[in-house]
Amino acid sequence: MDLESARVREMIDGYRLSQSIFVATQLCIADRLAGGAVHYEALATVTETDPPSLLRLLRALASAGLVEETGESLFALTSLGRLLRRDAEGSLHAWATLSAALFQPWADLLLSIRTGKPAFDSARGKNRWQHLSDCAGDSRTFNEAMAESSELVARELVASCDLSRFPTVVDVGGGNGILLRKILAAYPGARGVLFDLPEAIRDAQAHERCTLVEGSFFDVLPEGGDAYVLSRILHDWNDDRASRILRNTRRAMANGTTLFVIERILEPDQPQLEAALSDLSMMLMNGGRERTLDEFTALLTSAGFGNARARPTATRFQILEAQAS
Repeated sequence: MDLESARVREMIDGYRLSQSIFVATQLCIADRLAGGAVHYEALATVTETDPPSLLRLLRALASAGLVEETGESLFALTSLGRLLRRDAEGSLHAWATLSAALFQPWADLLLSIRTGKPAFDSARGKNRWQHLSDCAGDSRTFNEAMAESSELVARELVASCDLSRFPTVVDVGGGNGILLRKILAAYPGARGVLFDLPEAIRDAQAHERCTLVEGSFFDVLPEGGDAYVLSRILHDWNDDRASRILRNTRRAMANGTTLFVIERILEPDQPQLEAALSDLSMMLMNGGRERTLDEFTALLTSAGFGNARARPTATRFQILEAQAS
């Protein structure tokens, strides 16, 4: 098989590896190997699985570089596999769980391409946000997955932006509050307001300098903040809904107040594959989209913000800073 054919086959069959990783996270394989190599039969006992079948899964994971077989049917974690541990720095455990839950809508990609409507709605019989409101387990998984990347985003925001000039920071749609907790930890003199739907902040960890406010960013937002943060919110929505979020945010802000928007920014001609696939995912799941810098600028300007300044980060996201004008 030539190299081009092998590469295309790998793309075609990518779902097989993602589902294998999903099963490994459901069985907490990485967590169970945290203390060192374990015999596959012992793993089968604690995971209540069929030993020969589990061995086949482990060998597939070993071929992908996530575990390694150390001899005598013992398996140990690799540096890659460590990222599937729940307690690992930079953990992707929740993301692997969430990603697998999106498998059914992705199977209906053709429907979205033909109709322009989210496949999730057809697969579940309701839109994604109503599903998360109704299902506490899926909502918790979603928030945990968002929290994993929020730690990286918060680190970049604190490192690249001087937030010491903002006594009160309002995190709009901030979920369980990990980003705001990181900001408050870096700036002991600051106070925070975590604003989101009740089901989104029900698992938020309390911080003595943070106030939890329940509500929707499609309605009235808390006033009085010195800086407002919209972290990976706008890509969930089409232009009309994203504009409404920005207009509502602007109404809560005094002139000159700073807004930070944290999002992927698409290259206008040929975006990176990860960003292009995320764009498709937004269409499938929510009817949203990823955007170019010009598209973000147009949204911000129409909502009453000055021209945004974009800061690249070490993550796949950029930070847009704009002032209420």
